[in-house]
Amino acid sequence: MRIGVFGQQWWTPACAALGHEAVPLPMPLEPPADKHHADAAARLAAGERSVERLRDQRVDFLLDDAGSGLQFVSSGGGAGAAGGVEAPADSGAAPRRVALLHERLGVPLVSHFIDPMPTALQALPPMERWQALQSRSWIKLVFDKAHAYELRSFGVPNVLHMPIGAVDRAYDTRPIDPGQFTSAISFAGSQLGTYFYAGRQHEARSQLPGLVALAVRTARPDTVFFDVYHGLYGFAEGPRATEPVADRVAKIEHYYASKIFYNAALWIAQRDRFVLFLRRALPDAFRLVGRNWNEAYGLSSEPPIDSYDQFLDSHRRAMININLVSGNAETGVNMRTFEITAAGGFMLHQWRPELAECFEIGQECDAFRDEEELLAKCRYYLSNPQRVVEIAAAGQRRTLRQHLFSHRLAALLPLVTQMTASSGPRGAGAHPAQAVPTESRFVASR
Repeated sequence: MRIGVFGQQWWTPACAALGHEAVPLPMPLEPPADKHHADAAARLAAGERSVERLRDQRVDFLLDDAGSGLQFVSSGGGAGAAGGVEAPADSGAAPRRVALLHERLGVPLVSHFIDPMPTALQALPPMERWQALQSRSWIKLVFDKAHAYELRSFGVPNVLHMPIGAVDRAYDTRPIDPGQFTSAISFAGSQLGTYFYAGRQHEARSQLPGLVALAVRTARPDTVFFDVYHGLYGFAEGPRATEPVADRVAKIEHYYASKIFYNAALWIAQRDRFVLFLRRALPDAFRLVGRNWNEAYGLSSEPPIDSYDQFLDSHRRAMININLVSGNAETGVNMRTFEITAAGGFMLHQWRPELAECFEIGQECDAFRDEEELLAKCRYYLSNPQRVVEIAAAGQRRTLRQHLFSHRLAALLPLVTQMTASSGPRGAGAHPAQAVPTESRFVASR
């Protein structure tokens, strides 16, 4: 297969591992710019460059991370043109009609989101964002089952759950050597939850849905925000298929605005609290690597590791690698889950509903739910280095056998083939939005 790839870090090595050709395509914003800030103009400019790049070439489908392959091309036709999207123009000019790049090319687009959809596409106006998401030739792979559940419930087609993975590359598969540990307990990650920074002010009423959802989770930890907001407490009516598109989009945007406090609180509940605790409980044994910890909490930390090779090696030189998931995920695991284990390090993971779907807890990694269990397991493994070596080796074998990006690519190829075989005419447009009402409670195993 010939696969058009936006961004070369993950998917190009995966293509090579499976014997497929990766055709590099332009990003809307090139590093070091934040790809989440790519607006309509950047996506239109990149789309035109992509068309030129593919003018004399054929690709079977397009593949990206974080929706960078959602690009636009100039479109003729009026407001009702198939696949057309209203793109804001420069000030003083009328909006332009554009088409989605993949629909113009007549091939599927596959995007792997490792952040929530509203975050990844934040620079697009709401109407444009949700119009584009209705494309039925766009497969949206989401790493967090709870987020996939709410997107499907909002009528977004082709939303599938797919965990993140580890990059295809050569890894050191020798057993870790306890004699070469340079730190006892290590956590690598910057402090990025700014909602509670000093000087920030937020309307108290906007925090109510999040506070209620957090309270419900104290007794029912598997409950997700969507079921509290739309089901259990009914803070707002969900979008209906019979409503005008603008009304549906407004309801979806209000839902995500109401979720901001909840996500901010999850940053603390799932991540920051354990960093604060380890610095207090095991100050001499705990190594903290990352930015902003001093600004947020007065905690000293080491700067991020520049080299990816050194970053991977650091997991082999820490006896216990703590993994904490950000507030952007309710149920899923992060990329660090697979980086630590691929490198051959021992991972002690904050408990996640989806962790046991990827690893055998207690044999290929271990997990903790609260401060007491975290401290007990740290002390246990510090006293049992041989068990650390055994679990680390088993976790690495599992990741290299099952959790590389090439494994994710192999799993999605049949989906792309099926979509291509059943697709309509070349360049067919997106279908109208369909709001799917959901009455049942979220189940983490779905």
